[in-house]
Amino acid sequence: MDSTLPRRGGNLLKRSRNIQRHYSDQEWFILLLISVENRAQTNQAQKVDCTSLLPVEGAPAPWTNCTGITTLSNGDQYRGEFIDNQPNGQGVLTYSNGGQSAGEFRDNQLNGQGSYISSDGDKLVGEFRDNQFNGQGTLTYSDGRQYFGEFQNGYFNGRGTLTYPDGTQYVGEFRENAFNGQGTLTYADGFTLEGLWQDGRFQNSY
Repeated sequence: MDSTLPRRGGNLLKRSRNIQRHYSDQEWFILLLISVENRAQTNQAQKVDCTSLLPVEGAPAPWTNCTGITTLSNGDQYRGEFIDNQPNGQGVLTYSNGGQSAGEFRDNQLNGQGSYISSDGDKLVGEFRDNQFNGQGTLTYSDGRQYFGEFQNGYFNGRGTLTYPDGTQYVGEFRENAFNGQGTLTYADGFTLEGLWQDGRFQNSY
């Protein structure tokens, strides 16, 4: 996403800063990450080790209703629950590039509540569908930016809040990662743009 802020100008008014900030986002991120990892550890402790399953008619036993560790052909490693030889249930997928996903897997894909940490240090906690961010979530970038709100197919879509390291903050509607619809952008010094946005550009005030 292009994080360049709009330039000031045009028929704008300076307004008092009156924006609801989500000061608990980081706490929510940490607590949910701990919850996901704890559920994975608890479920694994209650299931049979996949490597202890006995062969069936001379063939290796299928990994189902058990927990195990497997390394994929691309070098990624999955640790967690299996059904029919596929990651299903709580697990952790560590990528060969250093990134990591944790949460609820279904047929080898992250579905439901989970977390993702990229190799660059970006962190996301929220809802996933077919390995894509879908639903409510918090994305914290390694450079200090943070988005809290709705995702659709991996994009910021719907209502959300984007906060920059200097305290500048946008609260409003997004479409495909850009400010689109009604929203308010408040700079660190309190200067505010409030009104209609299109593709990241301010159109007019209310």
